[in-house]
Amino acid sequence: MLKKRAVIVGINEYKDKEKIPALTGAVNDARELHDILTGPAGGFEIGAGHFLTDDRADSVSIRKAISDLLWQTKPCDMALFHFSGHGFVDGYRNHYIAPHDMLRDEPLVYGINMADLRRWARSAVHQTVVMILDCCHSGIPSDERSMIDNPRESLELMLNPKDEAQAGEGKYFIASCEGDKKAR
Repeated sequence: MLKKRAVIVGINEYKDKEKIPALTGAVNDARELHDILTGPAGGFEIGAGHFLTDDRADSVSIRKAISDLLWQTKPCDMALFHFSGHGFVDGYRNHYIAPHDMLRDEPLVYGINMADLRRWARSAVHQTVVMILDCCHSGIPSDERSMIDNPRESLELMLNPKDEAQAGEGKYFIASCEGDKKAR
């Protein structure tokens, strides 16, 4: 049986309420994905501190969960990171996911750089790493192959292969929009 671990993050409410508007569906999306992944068909392990919503999803907690997921000493067959919340681009064209405690004017201090996420995923020892970013500006241009031809079938097979021979290997980055676009 495949060993699968995940970190799920969903943020509706932000500490910097004046500059970061609240969302309405991010926490619900995270809960639904959590239930699917930990259900009988999903088979994912989501450890303590790896399902983070709203004020529990601060920058330190998210970084700790990513570290646990990608650098645990025991490799797993699949490691999945899902973020649903705000994404921003700074004045230097760096892309960030926004933890609950992010200050809009200080993304380098409080945000988590999407290029770093990609680099961390690529260096992970796991057979398969999946990064799902459901936020604005999440699609950083890259040379990775696209699943655009049949995204639903590709994702279902990747997350739930029928047998170990079908289990994909590699690093997958799934973004809700292009790098210069806002997600809906």
